Amino acid sequence: MARQILDIGGNANDGTGDTLRAAMDKINDNFVELYDVSVDNFITITQNNITATRSNDDINLIPAGTGTVAITNLTIDNNINLTDNNISVTQTNSDLVLRSSGTGDLVFDTVSIHDNTISTNASNADLELSANGTGTVQLLKNTTASADLAVTGTLTVSGTATLSTSLTLASGATVTGIDNGALGSSATLLATQGAIKTYVDAQVTAQDLDFATDDSTALSIDLDSESLQFSGGTGITTAGSGNTVTIAIDSTVATLTGSQTLTNKTLTAPTINTPTFGGTSTVTGSLTIDSVTIADNTISTNASNADLELSANGTGTVVLNSLKFPTSDGSGNQVLKTDGSGNLGWATVASGSFTHITNADGTVSLTGSSAGVVDSFTASTYRSAKYSVSMWDSTNSRAGIQDFYVTHDGSSAYITATGITSTGADMATFTADIDSGNVRVLATLASGDGTVFKFNKILINV
Repeated sequence: MARQILDIGGNANDGTGDTLRAAMDKINDNFVELYDVSVDNFITITQNNITATRSNDDINLIPAGTGTVAITNLTIDNNINLTDNNISVTQTNSDLVLRSSGTGDLVFDTVSIHDNTISTNASNADLELSANGTGTVQLLKNTTASADLAVTGTLTVSGTATLSTSLTLASGATVTGIDNGALGSSATLLATQGAIKTYVDAQVTAQDLDFATDDSTALSIDLDSESLQFSGGTGITTAGSGNTVTIAIDSTVATLTGSQTLTNKTLTAPTINTPTFGGTSTVTGSLTIDSVTIADNTISTNASNADLELSANGTGTVVLNSLKFPTSDGSGNQVLKTDGSGNLGWATVASGSFTHITNADGTVSLTGSSAGVVDSFTASTYRSAKYSVSMWDSTNSRAGIQDFYVTHDGSSAYITATGITSTGADMATFTADIDSGNVRVLATLASGDGTVFKFNKILINV
């Protein structure tokens, strides 16, 4: 039925339009048409229902151009409701099933769903599952990732996670709930085998064993790359067994209780009790035995004011230069006499002999032109002396010999010389004086060159 137009006349209330009854009749007819509309004989709109009138026809809502079909609140088959951006099932405990046809996919923007596979179809795009607010994405029961799985938030696995290849974590990522205590105090760091080895290697590399030898040399062993070796030296060997290093000495090393022969050894200030010397013993320098010292060709005593005594054992005698000395003292004024076979004995001489004289000799070297002392004797003990003097001047190859007599009166000394003064010019002039209670024999060299004086003297008592 076509829409009916109300005739309202030319002017208000001019009586030319429809009567009130006729106008209301048209209005009722228009309302009936609105409530029961048939569009193109295929669609009928009755009250709030749009119905296809042709058998098995679809109802298509097609906008024009870029326009859209806008439906504020849509319920499909009384079970599915579309409100705003929500699709919900109104039937209690019912599933919402979206199903494509054949090999087609369900496509939501750039995410496709086919059978049991969810994938992204944007080039090189990640497939992200993101919960809202403090919510979480939960994958329930037997979840398998056959390709790469990237988790930007927290991944919680309540069952057993099995990885067929490898697990890659971003730098700084933490794993909660694993604490083997291998790398420190953190309870959230997951330590791999390689990380543990790297850490241990770094610790070992940074450590070394410091030690020092007897000469204070500081040494160290890198525990990561070096080995400590125990090496022996002269007379010392080392051996290892298990965790024990044994250091031993061989037969060339002398021990406290062993019996060894020492060869080419120097003992500095040793204390040797009851030694036995075999063969020929050589001492370099000096040898001190108790209070007797032997140095070069001199045997001396080092005890204060002590005599040097040579004593034979039993009936043996003391032999010096093949001369055998008597083993006991003689009587007063006796002298030693040889029998011509090296045996010395005591002999008695006439009374008075050697009572007032003393025989001695000496040597002295003088240089320069000033008077030098050749010899002296005590004026209070000896009155006179007779000298025989031999002289040698090596610079000028000259020799001489003189005898001279010296006497004194307590305040002055006097000298008279005889003999050969020199093989050339006179070598010296002899004088005498008294100085500090001693009578001195003086010589003044003629040449000033070094001259050696060797003399023998006989002193006569006061």
